[in-house]
Amino acid sequence: MKHQLSAIALGIVLAYGAGSALAYDTTTVTQGGSGNTASASQIGNNAPDDGGAVITINQGGNSNTASVSQTGITSYGHGNVYEAGNSNAVAIAQTNDYRTGADVQDWGNNNVTTVTQTNVSGGAAGAYQNGSNSTASIYQHDGSSLSAMINAVSPWGGHGAYNTSAITQTGNDQNATIEQANGVWPGTASIGSLAAIDQSGGFDDATITQPGSYNTAYVTQVGNGGSAPAKNTATVNQPGDANFANVSQVGSSLMADVEQSGSHNTAYSTQTGPTGDVSITQSLDWNQAYVTQINYGSGLNTAGVLQSGSSNLANVTQNGNSFTASVAQGGNGNVATVWQHF
Repeated sequence: MKHQLSAIALGIVLAYGAGSALAYDTTTVTQGGSGNTASASQIGNNAPDDGGAVITINQGGNSNTASVSQTGITSYGHGNVYEAGNSNAVAIAQTNDYRTGADVQDWGNNNVTTVTQTNVSGGAAGAYQNGSNSTASIYQHDGSSLSAMINAVSPWGGHGAYNTSAITQTGNDQNATIEQANGVWPGTASIGSLAAIDQSGGFDDATITQPGSYNTAYVTQVGNGGSAPAKNTATVNQPGDANFANVSQVGSSLMADVEQSGSHNTAYSTQTGPTGDVSITQSLDWNQAYVTQINYGSGLNTAGVLQSGSSNLANVTQNGNSFTASVAQGGNGNVATVWQHF
């Protein structure tokens, strides 16, 4: 194992080599002041399953930056950054690791968090930001058994306003969750947030939840859906006003669920095949929904649009195979168009 460590300003550094009771390689940096910078890296680890490599950076001041790098960790590599100040920036990079985890907690303003996991098996990443104008990005490339979350419902309240969160996953057996809301006590809803999930590979899954106003969500899933159950799934939930949601899925079993309550909502879901399923529910004013399904295989096409309110518009296009479409709109000024072709 090779350690690389840099700490500026008030830093207390503890580094333990192989044989530690808690982990085979442990690096800890603690900074309690302002204007701090810390970086730590670990290269190579052959510890058995009860060991691993851990980097932990604690920063309790303002204007902090933290960098964590782990490469070639063969068992239980984990990078942790905990910040309780303002204007923080965090970068975690993990490459060629096995059963790797990253955990970032920012309780402050103007945070920027980036987690990158490349060629990892069993990679898990989490980023929690409780502040305004924050940006969180998780990239998981060429991995398997992946999972990612941003904001992770927590007792420390909502996640501020005008946040931007993005998750990108390539590989197999992905999972992604973005939640920018008051999940539990006491919490405040996010305002003007943007969330994007991009997944490429097999056995996809995605969830975006943004209770609040002026939210935007994107979900893209490209792949064959993986082995049984051949699964693409996307769920977008944005209760509030002026919401926009976009879900695009390509192969295989496919499913999309978009729920938006409020006014000025727009949602469209695009699926290719096979098999498919779409449900879009929008309540109250100015709602629009577009659903396009193309399936040239055998089996299920299904679409459903329910819009209650006024000035609603729905457009459903299905190209093949088994077809089903249902549109219900309540209120004034509704327009519905369904086109089915084989």
